[in-house]
Amino acid sequence: MDRHVYLKIEQIASYNPVNPEPKPAPPRAYQRDCMRNPGHDDGAIPPSEVSARALSAIIYREYLEGTLKNSSRQVATNLTR
Repeated sequence: MDRHVYLKIEQIASYNPVNPEPKPAPPRAYQRDCMRNPGHDDGAIPPSEVSARALSAIIYREYLEGTLKNSSRQVATNLTR
């Protein structure tokens, strides 16, 4: 069986892992951490640190036959959990 896999490099500009969605729908809560140090008294990440964690990311998306984006999971779900 021959399978042709096409990978396309795509850039995500200004991706922020601690705030991936600007306006998340409840009950999601971003900008949180487990530190309870000065500046993190309530477990929230200060806005200055949130903006400092933004980065430009490069991802590889798999395309089937060059044009159809593969939307299936790359890792199978573990049903024993």
